[in-house]
Amino acid sequence: MIVGSAFPENMGFDVDELLEEVRTGVTQMETPTNVDFVRVMSLHKSKGLTARLVIVMGCTEGMIPRIDFDESPAEQRRSLEEQRRLFYVALTRTTETLILSSISFIAAQHGYEMGLGVAGGGVQTSRFINELGPTRPAAIRGNELFSVTRTRTPNA
Repeated sequence: MIVGSAFPENMGFDVDELLEEVRTGVTQMETPTNVDFVRVMSLHKSKGLTARLVIVMGCTEGMIPRIDFDESPAEQRRSLEEQRRLFYVALTRTTETLILSSISFIAAQHGYEMGLGVAGGGVQTSRFINELGPTRPAAIRGNELFSVTRTRTPNA
């Protein structure tokens, strides 16, 4: 163990405590809240943060939610509920614009290789999108979205 050999226990601290401090510092870093740059993060890191524009990528069955078929059915259900909770937290992080991005087409073979939800020869939008209900905004294709944002943005 690198930490144990580099910092022997007789230096006044416990090696396991030091390792846990390093692990926590790397995996749970404090995220700045008021920034003027793009932040790319997992759904797990979005809790407590807000931004004018939030884009949730990968709203495709097999990505969000990701199902591990090696887990027991009970563990799959627990994981699904946690991912659903994180998804809905991400939806609440925006102060102005929310974009939920999904794939409109991928070859079935590539979808299978990536572990995506492929049905009827095509990819499925995340079940979480459908759970937003009938009042959710209609889907807009990427090229249509860009034309809408260009007409709203000066100097674009």
